[in-house]
Amino acid sequence: MSVFARYEMVTAKRERPSTVQHKRIKIVERINEQLLVIEADRQGKQFSTTRNKWVVGDDGARRVIKSPHYPKKWYWKRDGRYVCQLKYGNRVIQIANKHNSILVDNLKEVKDVYELFLKVADKGDFDINIATATASAKKK
Repeated sequence: MSVFARYEMVTAKRERPSTVQHKRIKIVERINEQLLVIEADRQGKQFSTTRNKWVVGDDGARRVIKSPHYPKKWYWKRDGRYVCQLKYGNRVIQIANKHNSILVDNLKEVKDVYELFLKVADKGDFDINIATATASAKKK
C-alpha cells in the first residue's frame, strides 16, 4: 500500500519476559512498595495504595470502584529490635544459608536492609531462592 510507503515495514513478535524475569520484576516492585511502607512508618503514617475493584450495583450494573489497599509489612518489632524478611507472595525467601531474617536496631537500618534487598534482587541473586520457595509451594 502506498499509504504506508514512508514508514519502514517489519514483521515483529512481542517478546514476553521469561518466568524468572517476571518473578524478578515482581519482587523488585514489592520491595519498592515495602520501602514506601517503611518511609510512611518512619513518619508515623500508614501507607496505602488504591486498587480497582469490580462491584455490582443495586441496579445490577457492574462498575469499577477504587478501594484502598494497605500492604502488609514484611518487618516487625521483637524485643526492641526489628526483624526483616523477604517475601514472594506469602512465601518467605531464604536470604543466606538457612536464614530467612535479618535483625536490626532501628527503622533507618530496616530501610538500608530493604535497599540492599532491592540491589540484590535486581541483579538476580534471589532467583534461585524464589524458585525454591515457589517449587515447595507447588508440592503441597
